[in-house]
Amino acid sequence: MKILMVTSSLDTGGAETHIFELSRALLKMGHSVSVLSGGGTLVSAFGAAGIETHILPLARKTPAAILRSLFGIRRILRHGDYDVVHAHARLPAFYLSFFRRIPLFVTTAHWVFRTDPLHRFLSRWGQKTLAVSPDIAQYLRQNYRLSKGRIHLTVNGIDTNRFYQERSSALNDPVVLNVSRLDSGRSDAAGRLIEIAERLALRYPCIRLLIVGGGSEEGMLRARADAINAQLGRTVVTLTGAVVDPLPYLRSATLFVGVSRAALEAMSCSLPVILCGDEGYRSIFTPSDAVAVDTNFCCRASSLPDNDRLFEDICTLLEDAPLRQKLGEDNRRYIHERFKAERMANDAVSVYTSLPHKKGGERILLAGFYGGGNLGDEAMLAGILQMLSDSAERVTVLSRTPRKTRRAYGIFAAGHLSFLLMLCFGKYDRLILGGGNLLQDITSRRSLFFYLLLLRIARHRGRRFTLYGGIGPLSAKGEQKAIPLLAAAERIYLRTEVDRAYLKCLLPDASSYLLPDPALLLTPPQRKGASLVLIAPKNGTEVTPTLVAFLRRLQLTPILLSMSESDVKGVRSLAKKLQIQTCCPSSVEKLQALFSSARLVVSARLHAAILALNSGTPAVLLSDNGKCDAMAELVASLSEKPPIVSAPPNRLEDVITQILSQKNTAKEVRQTLLQAIKKAQL
Repeated sequence: MKILMVTSSLDTGGAETHIFELSRALLKMGHSVSVLSGGGTLVSAFGAAGIETHILPLARKTPAAILRSLFGIRRILRHGDYDVVHAHARLPAFYLSFFRRIPLFVTTAHWVFRTDPLHRFLSRWGQKTLAVSPDIAQYLRQNYRLSKGRIHLTVNGIDTNRFYQERSSALNDPVVLNVSRLDSGRSDAAGRLIEIAERLALRYPCIRLLIVGGGSEEGMLRARADAINAQLGRTVVTLTGAVVDPLPYLRSATLFVGVSRAALEAMSCSLPVILCGDEGYRSIFTPSDAVAVDTNFCCRASSLPDNDRLFEDICTLLEDAPLRQKLGEDNRRYIHERFKAERMANDAVSVYTSLPHKKGGERILLAGFYGGGNLGDEAMLAGILQMLSDSAERVTVLSRTPRKTRRAYGIFAAGHLSFLLMLCFGKYDRLILGGGNLLQDITSRRSLFFYLLLLRIARHRGRRFTLYGGIGPLSAKGEQKAIPLLAAAERIYLRTEVDRAYLKCLLPDASSYLLPDPALLLTPPQRKGASLVLIAPKNGTEVTPTLVAFLRRLQLTPILLSMSESDVKGVRSLAKKLQIQTCCPSSVEKLQALFSSARLVVSARLHAAILALNSGTPAVLLSDNGKCDAMAELVASLSEKPPIVSAPPNRLEDVITQILSQKNTAKEVRQTLLQAIKKAQL
């Protein structure tokens, strides 16, 4: 493969060294690698390794620099004919998102950054994202709504053949080493070493503290070091400035203080390591320290550094030669087994080859009843976006509240008028009409007119369109209008056999696919034992004082649940009348957390049952409409003891008793339904 790595600069730092080692490992595997950056001290190292480099002002944010970067990127992509473009920094990834015909666009997340609206807008994560630690992967899922399937874990791979040094347990003149970029937010360990230098020098007269790196804080740290050296009458603290290769300093050190990739290189050189950085302190590292591993050895979520602890840990290592020897050997073995550069390269190639090799992917317009405060529709939207995450280059969502949708899902959303303009004049490949039963005119003729208008415009422009959800019920006039557009659909995915049978009545020759609700793709939180019964009414008449009294006799706590903003007032009024609590979650995530803590769900709303199944909670559907009955029939066909059943009002108590007493098979049923969804290609 021909691969282009892109980053802001090639000055010394952990991400830059990661790119260097990854590029060298990919070269050894037979791939062609080039690097585009804003330049820096490592450019010569890439050239010496046989890696072609391109330089543009990617790190600068002036209008002239931005224009030069965009035109330069276009020229390089046009003439380079690359198979993969792999971005390692936020701003270059944003620039690359303007170029729609990149064959494969991959990013690596090296750190957790600010998530204010501007930085969220500037963040583009490509078709797949590599995260260098589990906590960064979690950060991407929580803050950017990236699906699990879109994020792949990798490591900060080390060339263990190069970073290697046999160690002796003898202690001559001890050298405490710190390697770090000396910028604000990166230089805490270096500053603390300077602060405790006098104490260390009094205890160990021959000790040297070696600080390797450069940056905006270097001048201030150097002045403090010079003052300490003058006070002690000899050079105890030495600052080397920025260096291209830290290996000679690692080979001369006795122990290492620092974090991140520099700590891994020190471990590979058989050095004992004290993990100390701006984000936290982990003390002397041992391979059993799972928190250190999960945070890319950066100590996030740990206690803050403390001069006394750092001093004591340094003294412990300097005064115990066997311990230093053992820790160094354990560290070397640990890096060799888990953090080799070859593994990092294999991770990248695995992601490259898992993506469809086509120019850019589809540009999709997704329409449905989104942004209207209905949690069922929002759950479908989240599931459909997850299905599209691997195949679509860009998704634009029609929303009643575009800003809210953009914030919630980190995607582009448009209101009705702007969406119509995009349909008429925009560049897109396909329209997906996804949601509940959108093509119906029983509750509203205006909504049917609007959705059919979208399909007509797409057909007129020669664009493909797909339907996913349900159909009907339609009046005779509505059927007459919908039939020609249904016949022109590229694919029709329906959630129940009832919908498929209705489609067959309308279009006997139409082909459709039975596909479970996409909300099942959402990852629920861990289940918690509780005695809650969540009741999701539709019109309020389903919930009676008799039902509430029955649940209380079973020592269960009934809670009325609102699934839509339009229901909140009615649900609260009903709860007040029945003297029970009510809950009105503001997001799908909060709703799923609620379901995960429930013992049972009693619902007249289809998506309450679907999300209950997703959370491993059994549900009883109030049998008053075709959708709920069809869902119960589908689940019953998959399990002898279905976790979702429908019940008429006169048998509700018996059905609740039965489902509470049987084994919960929700997990198994969900897995079966998920297999069908994951095989589908929207």
